[in-house]
Amino acid sequence: MPDWYDYVLYGLQIEINAPIYGLTHTVIRERADVTIYSGAIPVELAADSLEWVAPHQFRVTEDAPANAAQQYLREWRDGGYLELTYEGQITVVFALDGSRVWVSWSTSIDEPLRAFNVMGPMMGIVLRLRGITPLHASVIAIEGQAVAFVGASGSGKSTLAAAFDQLGYPILSDDLCVLTFTDTGVMIPPGSPRIRLLADAAQALYGEMVPYEVSPHRADKREYAVEWKTAQASPLGLPLAAIYFLEGRSDAIVITPMSERDALFKLLREVYTRHITTIYNDAVAFQDISMLVKHIPAYSLISEQGHNTLKKLCHMIAMRHS
Repeated sequence: MPDWYDYVLYGLQIEINAPIYGLTHTVIRERADVTIYSGAIPVELAADSLEWVAPHQFRVTEDAPANAAQQYLREWRDGGYLELTYEGQITVVFALDGSRVWVSWSTSIDEPLRAFNVMGPMMGIVLRLRGITPLHASVIAIEGQAVAFVGASGSGKSTLAAAFDQLGYPILSDDLCVLTFTDTGVMIPPGSPRIRLLADAAQALYGEMVPYEVSPHRADKREYAVEWKTAQASPLGLPLAAIYFLEGRSDAIVITPMSERDALFKLLREVYTRHITTIYNDAVAFQDISMLVKHIPAYSLISEQGHNTLKKLCHMIAMRHS
């Protein structure tokens, strides 16, 4: 087995000393953007070092949910590193430039849960350390364009993305959407080729499709592999065409244009890992999202009740972008 494994996530080349469950070895450039050391924290950065002090740059926001508020933060005395410990099960040390990560796992953390943490929260923090704004959103591809779905947990982002997948529209990324600004627009690079669904949604959309596993993050969700259909030759992904805010269900589909102001304030609350932040991170997110809403249309979306109405909704949205 190789000593190092290479993967592409969110436009970044990652190298890690252990395979990431559910990902395929991919190389797009010779030098990695991010190096992850899985298994142990080096002695010079050990938890008992007197160089670890209370955080002065980073903070956990007052409105953080319980799982974020339970994360314990420390910073290296002279800067350079951030340590995050979650419930004594996972300890992660980040180089503050987002180039290196060390992670130590409890023996109770199995391979799927390790993969979830690497592909999700850990990469979310790495991206923000690198000055890149990620959103809590699912993204699909329609006619060579990216369309993003934003909403609170349980609002149906992943379910809607999976419904598009069933109709032949590729899933670009589930749960984490990375904003990359170029001269030609906002590009969304591909994320993990996995999608996490509530059990009833998984049953309605995929039936008894295998393989599936219980989602490591939520016991009531199933996690499916989906084909990574985005072009490997295009690490910048696809241009973002629109953002839809999933804002509830009713007896009819209602799609309403949103003002820049409303979209701005809603998106600021949907920055991935926003509860662990700095003044600099907040400023970058505000700048990026301000630019985003000036150029990308945003819509409020109220959908119909029931999984059997999703096909109709997908066709309606697809027609708007075809």
